[in-house]
Amino acid sequence: LKWVHFQTPFEIKFICNYKFDDEGICWPISAVETLDGEFVGFIMPRVEGKPLDILANGRKKNVYKVFPSYTRKTQIQVIINILQQFKKLHDLNILVGDVKLENILVKPNTEVTLIDMDSIQIDKYYCGQATPGYDSPDFLEYVSTKTKNKSIHETRNGIRILYFYYLKKYRDLKYEYHALAVVIYRLLMRSFPYNS
Repeated sequence: LKWVHFQTPFEIKFICNYKFDDEGICWPISAVETLDGEFVGFIMPRVEGKPLDILANGRKKNVYKVFPSYTRKTQIQVIINILQQFKKLHDLNILVGDVKLENILVKPNTEVTLIDMDSIQIDKYYCGQATPGYDSPDFLEYVSTKTKNKSIHETRNGIRILYFYYLKKYRDLKYEYHALAVVIYRLLMRSFPYNS
């Protein structure tokens, strides 16, 4: 298998073959080319919502400005909606890869939309994207050997190590489940797991 980030017309057209009518998955619609056939990007649907990190990072008064009726019940419904969207992709053997709060939009009615869907793992294509803090235990073990047991966040080349680790890593669901567990933990506890 060869890692490829979705940035060529062929790759974009490949993932555009998977159609999602669900507004909860912001999926690329089509590649964009110049009249000379030069690839310049792709079209994504316009979506609304606030990045989910507002519910984990924001002060309560700021959360209530955006979500006036935010309660524990609302919080649980948001989590259920997130898991339902991921299940739709997992049922098609598609992994988001770069799972993080900032890549999930939420509306006051608890509807969620997954965004940044151009760096997914699908078919023979790897996802080389990841975000520190949502890493799998395998990656953390790998980093500790490369950085003399320092945290990924304490290393100047941490992002570089993260990139090269996932560059040749065909992920299975355990990676996605771990990142989703971090998302849920952050929503419930308003911090990262294992913070000192």
